[in-house]
Amino acid sequence: MTESRAGTLLREARVLRRLSQRQVAEMTGTTQSAISRIESGASVPSYDRVLEVLHALGLDATVQLELIEVDDAALSRNLRLDPATRFHNAVRAARFTLAGRRAISNHGV
Repeated sequence: MTESRAGTLLREARVLRRLSQRQVAEMTGTTQSAISRIESGASVPSYDRVLEVLHALGLDATVQLELIEVDDAALSRNLRLDPATRFHNAVRAARFTLAGRRAISNHGV
């Protein structure tokens, strides 16, 4: 099974906090095997579950909405994707944005 972006995000957050899968499971009222399945990509968590785990790890996920010009063709292509792929693309875009913000802040801009 391929690793999911949500699973990667949650694993990185867990490792950053130096917690075991069992500890995260206890904090979120689930099992260690459920956390393992999420991290390995064997299970794709709901958005609410991702937020719950991030919150338990002391992290916050915020969403900023902006009115933008929409490329109808790109939107149509995106809507034909399965939900897991759309989530993967959204996480990748968010990471790209965060990396850019870190680069800017590291250069004092």
